[in-house]
Amino acid sequence: MNIIKNRDEGTSFWRAMGVFILYVPIVSSTVVFLVFEIIKALIHIQENTLPGLLLEEFSGVIAYTMAIILMMKSFKAEGLEKLSIRGRININWTISVLTLFIGYYLFSQNTFGLLLDQIPIPKFIESSFNKIASNNYLMFFSLTITAPIFEEVISRGIILELFLKRYNDFAAIVLSAFIFGLIHMNIPQFINAFLVGLILGYIYLRTRSLALCILGHFINNFIVATMSIIRPDYVSKFNLAQLIFGIIFIALATYIIREQKNKELYKKKTVNLE
Repeated sequence: MNIIKNRDEGTSFWRAMGVFILYVPIVSSTVVFLVFEIIKALIHIQENTLPGLLLEEFSGVIAYTMAIILMMKSFKAEGLEKLSIRGRININWTISVLTLFIGYYLFSQNTFGLLLDQIPIPKFIESSFNKIASNNYLMFFSLTITAPIFEEVISRGIILELFLKRYNDFAAIVLSAFIFGLIHMNIPQFINAFLVGLILGYIYLRTRSLALCILGHFINNFIVATMSIIRPDYVSKFNLAQLIFGIIFIALATYIIREQKNKELYKKKTVNLE
């Protein structure tokens, strides 16, 4: 099976990885980190205080923005002209994304999520989580606004868009989901993010809508953030009712997506006949 669709368009997996690593963790994050560390030292802002956390969140936004600008300029020669924000968005897709990610959360938390919770994460990642969780408002903003917008622009709007030009659809979605998983830098989140990336990749393939991908990412993170605030000491355990509801929601979303696909095919055939 040849996964290459057109070698002259888009970008390769390794180039995408190289550009991502260069501009996200190395150039943008390092430069912005150093600048904001100097600012904190000059105005005497302490770590883990509200001003310090606010400045850190703002620095993250600046770093992401810088990285996206640099990546778009780097990939311009490979066919990346602009971001597909709205795409083919409609009420059916909106409802299906909403129900799908509610279902995914309920299903995952009562199946493989129980196993992922047993896998330890690196100390520096745990320390970063604890720092974000020290302020519920900032944690909520980071998980539901910053992460969905910037991670979707990079993972779907830039990387997947370019992969779809070079690779077949299946390979493009899998490879972009793999990079999306790597962004999270630990095994439990890698596995979960990879699966979420497959879902978001399919949504982007069908709609070319970053807005819908951001919505799906938002719903997933919104539930996680809300549960972390409401039940911070909660220990995951199997819940049959949640699993059943999760399966029902996923089935409903799948039905709506299938009906939307049939509707689009019918409309396309009607247009061709005319």
